[in-house]
Amino acid sequence: MIERKYFFISLLLITVIVSMIVKTSCSDIIRQESSDLIKYPQLKFFFDTCGEFKNGTLDIDAGVFRAQFSSDLKSSHELFLTLDNHAIANHWRVSEISNMVHVYRKNLYRYPAQNKDDVIYITFNSKINEVSFKWE
Repeated sequence: MIERKYFFISLLLITVIVSMIVKTSCSDIIRQESSDLIKYPQLKFFFDTCGEFKNGTLDIDAGVFRAQFSSDLKSSHELFLTLDNHAIANHWRVSEISNMVHVYRKNLYRYPAQNKDDVIYITFNSKINEVSFKWE
């Protein structure tokens, strides 16, 4: 009887451990490092202009890449002027403009059936000199 009790406890413990491993390994959000930025050469000018990479995530299910950069720039005007010029030179459309957010659109044809534009949101927080980058 005691052996049977330990068998079920062991089985339960193994089941819990296996389910935790499966749950962890099937996460749809992948942490990105600065070395991962080379995977996106079509966005290099955005990254180079935004500043020093701090952190980032890639949400596989939603198809969204997010990153934060620390910037030496003190004003959003300087950042967005540079980004807008690079974007236009690389055939991106500047679709929305405000003092703190600019939105860029272009179809990068990341997969053959892609029929909608890639959209990049750049937000500048002058209080902490941080640039937020979102690509969907």
